[in-house]
Amino acid sequence: MTLRPLAAMLALALPAATALADARISFQATEGGGADIQGLLIGHGKVRSDADGNVSVIMNPADGSMTMLDHGKREYTRIGRAEMEQMSGALNDAMAQLESAMANMPPEVRAQMQGMVGGGLPGMGGEPLVKVVDTGQRDRVAGHSCTIYRTQVQGRAVNESCMGDASVLSGLSAADRATLDGVMAMTRSMMESLASGPMAQFADMTPFKDGLVPLRVTDLDGGRRATSEFAGIDNASLPADLFQVPSGYREQKIEMPRLGR
Repeated sequence: MTLRPLAAMLALALPAATALADARISFQATEGGGADIQGLLIGHGKVRSDADGNVSVIMNPADGSMTMLDHGKREYTRIGRAEMEQMSGALNDAMAQLESAMANMPPEVRAQMQGMVGGGLPGMGGEPLVKVVDTGQRDRVAGHSCTIYRTQVQGRAVNESCMGDASVLSGLSAADRATLDGVMAMTRSMMESLASGPMAQFADMTPFKDGLVPLRVTDLDGGRRATSEFAGIDNASLPADLFQVPSGYREQKIEMPRLGR
């Protein structure tokens, strides 16, 4: 697994209460076959998100880990606190090498490099690689008011999310809400560990923000729009194996960033 899909999933720690309930937060496709987000499952002290029918992410606030499942390849990648610290160190080392190499480049080559990556990397100048903009536009989804945020990567809009107040989750049990809050706190903690590195700018891409939840998500690919909207919360018993790595899946380690010698 490379850092790019990790950033996209970073796309989400309190232990759950003793009496666990289960819940499904559903999204329905309303345009272009629907966005990647399909829904969230909460149960057994964990949260599972499913996207595009092939990728699932299981978040466990109890041990501060997230596990990405690639169902097509029957592989999984686990990322915990130790892996995040290792990634942070590797990224900082790689950036130091890149900055050193650029310092010795002819001015025209250095300018070309800066134009290619913009401000996506520290010290490169230009626009940030990732930018989340509050458009100020408001709408209503499922009877709830929301504000539209636009995510841009290298200046190109890739996503729009209409974020509403977290009170929309009032249908969750206290145990499930504690689990979800724990996952959000865990995600913030993971991003804070990268606060000094180039991955920190991906923090705004997480699907939940303080006090806000996505009520409508639109993925933008060229001129194509694919949208899913919040459809409600169902409380039902969910099997424990939904929150575990399926039998027969092979572990895939994270590829740490490095530059050539």
